[in-house]
Amino acid sequence: MLSAKPFSLVGDESRFRWTVGGMHLRLRGLDGWVDSAVTDAVVRLAAELDGRQAIKGEMGLEESGAFLGVRSALGEEYWLHVNDIAPVGPGGRVTYYRSARSLEVAFHARGRSLRGRWRNPRTVAREALAAFGGELISGERLRAAFGYYEAAGYEPQDLMRPVYVVLVDQHSDGENPGWRLASVHAATDLDDTPPTAGIESVTGCA
Repeated sequence: MLSAKPFSLVGDESRFRWTVGGMHLRLRGLDGWVDSAVTDAVVRLAAELDGRQAIKGEMGLEESGAFLGVRSALGEEYWLHVNDIAPVGPGGRVTYYRSARSLEVAFHARGRSLRGRWRNPRTVAREALAAFGGELISGERLRAAFGYYEAAGYEPQDLMRPVYVVLVDQHSDGENPGWRLASVHAATDLDDTPPTAGIESVTGCA
C-alpha cells in the first residue's frame, strides 16, 4: 500500500508536487555539478525518500529515444528498485537530463506491505493476447517485461504490485507509419482486491 510522506528539498529553481502519495520533482540549477556528483545525489536521494536502492537503468536505443539518428536529451536514468524488482511503469525513476542539467524524480512513498499469490501464467497470457485482439499477424513484434508498476509521480496510486508489461509493435515499412501497443497485467492476486487494482489507468491496451 502507498501513503503520503513529508519531504523537503532545498535547491536552485527546484519544484515538486505531491499527488496522493506520489511526488513529481524537478531540480534545476545543477550547472556546477559533474556527472559523478549527480550520481551520488541520486543514490542518497532514493535512500532518503523511501529507503530504495537506485540502480542505473540499461536502456536500448528505442527506449532512450536515441535512434534513427536523433540525439536523446536523456543523460542517465536510475530505477528505484523495490525488493530487488525494477519498475516498469513511468514512476519509480530518477532521470538526469545532461543537456538541461536537471534531475526529475517520480515516485510514490510506500506504506505497509500486502501478501499476495502468483497468478496462473496461462491466465495472464490469455489476458495479454485478448488485449491485442486475440492474435498477432506477420510482421508484428511481441515483447514482455516483468517488474512492479509505479504510476507517474503526478498520478494518484494507492497500490503498487508486480506486473507483466506486454508490447506489440511494428516498424514503418516506408509507406505506413510504425506503431506500438502496450498492455499491463497483474502478476499477483490479493484477497478482496481485483487484479486491476493499482493499474487502473493502464489496464487493457493503450
